[in-house]
Amino acid sequence: MWTSNDSSRSRNFPESTLRVHSNQTSLTDKTDFPTKEWVERVIIFKPPPGVKGAKLTSKTLGSVDLETSYTSENKALVIRKPGVNIREPFSIKLY
Repeated sequence: MWTSNDSSRSRNFPESTLRVHSNQTSLTDKTDFPTKEWVERVIIFKPPPGVKGAKLTSKTLGSVDLETSYTSENKALVIRKPGVNIREPFSIKLY
């Protein structure tokens, strides 16, 4: 779980941007296998106030606006179906 402002499990996202690079996990560092699997959902707990949407940027998809919804009960921003391959570096910017 990553949260934007829970000090016990905090990850800072400069400029409200989440960047995922293939060199950030030991699995992708040590393997070289093709896959068709894609990111299905990203959930951000306690997102910055005023977020209206999200934009994904990747080499194969380019820049794409993403479907988002906010659940006030859980204080969670859900980004559905970014659709990027799990092995591809990408970024998601909240706006």
